[in-house]
Amino acid sequence: MRTSSSKNAGSGRAHVARMSAGFCAGLLLALPALGADNEAAVFPNRPVRLIVAFAPGGASDIIARLIALKLSEKWKQTVVVDNRPGASGIIGSEYLAKAPKDGYTFGINSVTQTIIPSMTPKMPYELVKDFTPLSLAANVPLLITVGGSPKTANVRTLADFVALAKAQPKHLAYGSGGTGTQGHLAVELFRAAVNIDVVHVPYKGGGPAVSDVIGGQVDFIFANAPEVTGFISANRMRALAATSAKRLPGLPNVPTVAESVSGFEVVQWYAFWGPAGLPRAITQKLNAEIAYAIAQPDIKSRFEEMGMEAASSSSEALDKLQRSELVRWGGVVKSLGLAVPQ
Repeated sequence: MRTSSSKNAGSGRAHVARMSAGFCAGLLLALPALGADNEAAVFPNRPVRLIVAFAPGGASDIIARLIALKLSEKWKQTVVVDNRPGASGIIGSEYLAKAPKDGYTFGINSVTQTIIPSMTPKMPYELVKDFTPLSLAANVPLLITVGGSPKTANVRTLADFVALAKAQPKHLAYGSGGTGTQGHLAVELFRAAVNIDVVHVPYKGGGPAVSDVIGGQVDFIFANAPEVTGFISANRMRALAATSAKRLPGLPNVPTVAESVSGFEVVQWYAFWGPAGLPRAITQKLNAEIAYAIAQPDIKSRFEEMGMEAASSSSEALDKLQRSELVRWGGVVKSLGLAVPQ
């Protein structure tokens, strides 16, 4: 016959067993988080790869190399800039989407990420599902520039350019960093606004396109400011107008497009992403380190010299921005008749 004390003892042992099982289960659930926190505490303890989805010389490449240098100095680890151009940034972005989810590979791209899904029938990834937003990097206006083409030798103002384009439809060709990049969409918006007909020549990045404008192989470009400010200062290119709302401090004599085409404004943003599934602690560490680099006085000064505005953000803010921009640019692409059936 079981006594009251034995019953209590058995009940106590069962209670302890249940507590032990619960404690162990809780500990097991906590282990992954503890592991991620430990990884973040020592991150990075080996070289890091920064993927640039466009060719060297473009704005994304310029921003990446400036930030990589600053992060290398702080981390005492090499940050390798890895250019993987092609297909308007899709090739490099697909590589990033498939990278290990440990923070040692992250990448830079631009608003182009939110444009091309409406223009490409079969994307190999989905922006919202296949990447971890890390931080904004910069806001960058475009500059309408001409170079070595004999067709634009006498073009000195935006009015000259529009008059020439209207007088000879399909006579002028423009370069861009690729189909679906903002340099492409900005020209299409401008073309529709002033009723001109020009020919598009896509490249694997802004750098190669700028080189061919200088060489006269193509006639003009809506280029990201940092890609051309040095060439403008060296008198190898002429800036006709800026797509920002206000004139750029470094180019006060260059008018804005809005001064002659009311309401016209296009500013490209650049940002950093990692592959989907990055541990939260690693995401927060990368976000903080990127923000640190962007906030350094020498980086901000260099950005400003090239016509860029430094603009870090939280991961959540970048996620909200990319979702809204997918909708916005999808509408613009459709309105311009550039959408491809999915």
